[in-house]
Amino acid sequence: MQPYQLIDEEEANEPVSLAEAKAYMMIDADYASNDADILLMIITARERLEQYLNIGLANRDVTLQWSGYPVELPLSPNGAITSLKDKDNIDVPADKYTASAYRNKTIWINNQSTSGIEWFYAIDNSYATTFSGYVNESNDIYTLVYNTGYESDKLPKALKQSILAECDYLYKLRGMPVTDLVSPNAKLLAHGYSKNLVL
Repeated sequence: MQPYQLIDEEEANEPVSLAEAKAYMMIDADYASNDADILLMIITARERLEQYLNIGLANRDVTLQWSGYPVELPLSPNGAITSLKDKDNIDVPADKYTASAYRNKTIWINNQSTSGIEWFYAIDNSYATTFSGYVNESNDIYTLVYNTGYESDKLPKALKQSILAECDYLYKLRGMPVTDLVSPNAKLLAHGYSKNLVL
């Protein structure tokens, strides 16, 4: 799979509120001196879990810069494609690229050799693809903006609990170096949701 750069700068509507985090960490709701720190820890916990699991936990648009080779979009579930522009910042027409229609989208530019694409049925009767001998006929860099992540009310409860556990872990270790990728409790709660091949 070809390298790409994911740019994730849009402010997300966090799926965990300050009140929920304080309740989980057993901090009195009226004790407000650490609220700014806890809000930052909520964001950090969500971002750490997204990186660890390769799934989007908060709904927002992200930008992908890539070469046009077939790539599975990071941070599934993936929603609508907002825009796709070429290296000259010109919109790429919809007939010039292909994106699979599933929650884990694969996308590629159509001006490349497709002789290496093989389609087959997956167990759930949806199409899946493999790409072998795929030839890129250009050296363009494309910029794709697409929607990713769960709406707050659709986030699975285990993933919400995982964010809360990671936030609690960060809160308890504040001021000390955090060495683990994510906390053991967050890993356990998120088990089964990961889109990464190696955990």
